[in-house]
Amino acid sequence: MKEYTREELLDMINKARTSKEIDSISELVAKLNLPSELKDEVEMEIFCQWDMINNPWYHNEEDYPSAYNGSYSPSAPWNAPGMSIHDFI
Repeated sequence: MKEYTREELLDMINKARTSKEIDSISELVAKLNLPSELKDEVEMEIFCQWDMINNPWYHNEEDYPSAYNGSYSPSAPWNAPGMSIHDFI
């Protein structure tokens, strides 16, 4: 079985976006012969990532309109292309 570094495992966990991916990583970690301290750290990261994915309040910033994501709502119209706060003063 391939040996994974701490960084590889944590990177794999952080890139997971579905519960199925997290479950696969969890199964892989269970099969690995990791030092107990590393195994505890990795399992905690797996739990945190799983919780973030399955939490109904979890969201991506792209889900919410903002000037930074290209939505120029009435709360900040000066962020629209070609506009300036000086146009409103």
